[in-house]
Amino acid sequence: MVKPLVNIGVSLRLRFLQQAREAIYNHHPTPAEVKVIKRGNEAAHRGNGLADAALFKAQLVDEDHALARVFRRLYRCLPTEYLNTNEVTMLSKILDFEASVMAVKRVKDNSASASLRESHLDL
Repeated sequence: MVKPLVNIGVSLRLRFLQQAREAIYNHHPTPAEVKVIKRGNEAAHRGNGLADAALFKAQLVDEDHALARVFRRLYRCLPTEYLNTNEVTMLSKILDFEASVMAVKRVKDNSASASLRESHLDL
């Protein structure tokens, strides 16, 4: 449940340490170190519904907190309703199947299309 938070925290702390290294030692970051800083920036400044929902699901932030309203505005659901990892995987499969079916459905008498539709219905 808190793995998304751990991942975010690691990215943020590595960014901080890398930037401190630059300031303290006048170190010029390598391309790999620049990527570490970029991942930290993304972790800090981009949406991450799984991590944001984990704050509430792990009861680190009360669901009555004003930020729950912000969460709902950002992600259009309550934190407790946000997709879990299994649901994300399933949704991804559904979208992949749908895209595949759409791509082949116009081909008449195509057995691949029928097979894809059957797989899609099995979900």
